[in-house]
Order: sequence, then C-alpha cells, then structure tokens
Amino acid sequence: YAGLDALDTDALRARGTRVTYGSGVNAHTVAEYAVMGALVAAKRYDQVVRAADRHEWPMDAPGKLELFETSALIIGYGTIGRLIGERLAGFGVTVTGVTRSGADGTIGPDEWRARLGDFDWVFLAAPATDQSKVMIGDAELQAMKPSAWIINVGRGELIDQDALMLACARRRIAGAFLDTVTPEPLPPEHPLWTTPNIIHSMHLSGRSQTRMFLRGAALFVENLHAFIEGRPLRNEVDLAAGY
Repeated sequence: YAGLDALDTDALRARGTRVTYGSGVNAHTVAEYAVMGALVAAKRYDQVVRAADRHEWPMDAPGKLELFETSALIIGYGTIGRLIGERLAGFGVTVTGVTRSGADGTIGPDEWRARLGDFDWVFLAAPATDQSKVMIGDAELQAMKPSAWIINVGRGELIDQDALMLACARRRIAGAFLDTVTPEPLPPEHPLWTTPNIIHSMHLSGRSQTRMFLRGAALFVENLHAFIEGRPLRNEVDLAAGY
C-alpha cells in the first residue's frame, strides 16, 4: 500500500524501524481511475447510467464538457500524480503539478493556492500528513472557478467535507469526484451521499487485479535482496515527514 495511515510512525521511528511502501504498485490503476473521474464529471456519465437504469432515452447530454484545452492542477505530483498528468496530456489538457521542491516545471506548496482560479480540474493525489490535512477548505473552494471540479484519489482527510458539501450544493464549484472520503466506509446516512454534484467511487481506484500484485511481489523481492545486501531500499519512508 502507498498510505501509512494504519501505522504508528512515531513508534516505528523511535525503534529505528525501516519502512518501505508500495509506491507505484497500484499507480497505473489509480491514475486511470482519476482520469475516468474527470471524464465522468465532464460528460456527467453518472446521470447517463441512472437514465439507463430507468430505461429512459435522454434527448440531450447531461454533460457537455470537453477535456481538450482545459487546465488541471495536480496536488501531489509523485508517482501517481505524474501518471495522471501523462494521461491527461493525451486528452490535450495543460497540466501543472505541485511538489515539495517546485522543481522541474512544477510549483511549490506555497504557490498553488494563489493560482487555484486558473484551473478547470483540481486533482488531489497527495498523502495525508499534518501539513496536507484539510488543504482544501472554504477559502480554497471559493478561490476555484465556479465551473471547476475536484477529483480526489488521495485521502479523504485532504478536504473539509462540510465546506465541500456546501460549495457543491450552492454551485460555488461544479462538483467533486471522490474516490476517498472520511470516514470509510461512509455511513449510509451521511449527507455526503446525497449532496448534489458529488460523485462517489468508494475507494475502488486501486483495486486492479491484473498486474498490480505482480508489481508488488517484484518490489518486495527487490527490497528483500537490497536489505540483506545492505543496499538502499526502494520506496523507503521518511518517517519524520510521514511519507
């Protein structure tokens, strides 16, 4: 797994335990899901499916947006974020990534908020750390375009969900495609289920069954040999940073 949510990182650091994680193992399938989220939002394919379930034949499309010549901000431009960017580029989307360093054509963690109004899509692919939790709140939502969508394949804790529900219900933004929420699983009575213009995918983005486990096994064997031979470990966690 890529996330460290279930681990006591302070205790591991105190014991001197080295931890690696599965960055890249499910990156392709999560990136595909993220782009699917944008396509579903652009075409409002969620409404198309519901019309088909009712055996209705709409005379017009519920969503008419094109991804072509739109702009996307990807917060968390690591392995998954870069794969999202590569796939969006194939649709003619202009991509801006956010990294800690702001190097290699990306922007830094202190720059993206001032530019939120420039983007049609805001993708969240960052880990949940003390610095990133609730990075999208009321101020950020108000800074976005009224036509913009949020696509969250990171962690539910990245968003102030009360502020998001209000923004979507009042059309301050166009909507949100949420693969991750908090808590998980989301209780049936939670208002996030029924908030207008929010589409859920129930944290299914990483559930690939084709090549993910092969990549995971190969990574484990590679790191096992590296550990035995005293070589650097791939995907070793910075326990102080939380990722």
